[in-house]
Amino acid sequence: LIHATFGNRRMVSLEIDDSVLTRQRINRPHSAVKLAQKSTGQFAECYSPTKTPIIVWFDYSTTDWKQQVSECCELLTKLPPASIFKVTLSGSRKKYASLEVMARELSRTFEDYGPFSAQDVHSNNICETLYRRVFRRAIAEAVPDTAQHCVRSLASYCYNDGTPIVTITMIVGSIDQVEEIIRLADLRKWFFADI
Repeated sequence: LIHATFGNRRMVSLEIDDSVLTRQRINRPHSAVKLAQKSTGQFAECYSPTKTPIIVWFDYSTTDWKQQVSECCELLTKLPPASIFKVTLSGSRKKYASLEVMARELSRTFEDYGPFSAQDVHSNNICETLYRRVFRRAIAEAVPDTAQHCVRSLASYCYNDGTPIVTITMIVGSIDQVEEIIRLADLRKWFFADI
């Protein structure tokens, strides 16, 4: 749907696991999807901007939030206008002994955005905390608005299939271009719109 709506022609799918990459080759949904065997960090670091908009989805399954947010910020400074960037962050607490430990770790990792409490990292709230208190703030600091370059959220949603997950979809470009795309596509009426 994003491809059809925005007309983007270049898409990149990253995977570090050989077996998953093989499966992706077989199940590729569109011929414009380029498969790359590299990490999201390698992709963000090595990405060279072009004039052609792209769609990138960083689908994280771990809770290395500091690195993940940093990679997202780095890439968002480089994406060409009208590119779509989607990120999925995991709110898993598997590696933490308790909510209090998880809250302390999040407060230490993002000390400028905290402090965070056990309630902030509870499965009912972790997605909101990651999105509103951490991710949006980090993006605003790393990619401040200028007339020529801004980042806008298009949609966001949370779900919990045993692990709390938040997914955010953004668009980059000049303020005028982004507003025009949102208006022409009538995106404010999307069910998961976060504009």
